[in-house]
Amino acid sequence: MVSLCGLDAAVATLRDVVGALEPGVLSGPDAARLVDRFAEAERIAAAGRALAARRVEETNQWRLEGHRSAASWVAAKTGTSLGTAAGAIETAKRLEELPATREAFVSGRLSEAQAREVASAAAASPAAESKLLAIAEREPLGALRDECRRVVAAAATDEVEWQERIRRRRYLHSWCDEEGAVCFRARYAPDDGAKLLALVEARQNVVFREARRAGRREPYAAYAADALLELVTGTAGPTKATLNLRVDHAAMDREGHGRGRVPQGDRHRRGRRPGRGP
Repeated sequence: MVSLCGLDAAVATLRDVVGALEPGVLSGPDAARLVDRFAEAERIAAAGRALAARRVEETNQWRLEGHRSAASWVAAKTGTSLGTAAGAIETAKRLEELPATREAFVSGRLSEAQAREVASAAAASPAAESKLLAIAEREPLGALRDECRRVVAAAATDEVEWQERIRRRRYLHSWCDEEGAVCFRARYAPDDGAKLLALVEARQNVVFREARRAGRREPYAAYAADALLELVTGTAGPTKATLNLRVDHAAMDREGHGRGRVPQGDRHRRGRRPGRGP
């Protein structure tokens, strides 16, 4: 059982150490050792925060404090974005089935970013967990992320499985920013996202033309926001959308291993201003 008193004492000690820190009197080697120690403390604290946040989600404590989601609660408590908070909770969930990754995280051998990448890939391919942990120990984050993506791609044996795995982790989060504006963050499977973006782009073009005829000029992103609102509220007229799929067979062989998946970056078309190229 965690001793909250012991944790409070450790935090107080750390606060005193940092408060008394005078970087100007440190030698280079001493400063480097401090960076190592603080980085380890940061990694351990991140692991504890993620695991505790997962329990807050399970117990619905966030509801009692008036938040709309556990991620919203964590974001408010930690001063991070909603997406970062949601990612930490998702990582903690996956660690329940990945004891080796959990142990590496709580012992301070993995950063939060490394734990997120390994847990995501190992959830898709548990047999790759030990290999990914070894890579995390000796390679930079970018190399680990690339290998995790390869593991995830190889784990999907067909298009349907790949789509469904992503679809199971779909979400739509909303929150209000400091000005009171309503903000969204969403995740969809590539086929669902492509359909949604195609509809928004088609309506966005209509909104753009109407604005130009009325003499209004606004950022094109504003027209996209108007288009989505009109589609959802039903105020948009009939909207025809064309979904274009561009396939690079050479890239597909490189990145999709010939399984018919569209390479990263070509899975949906982004909205763009009429008359402009990609």
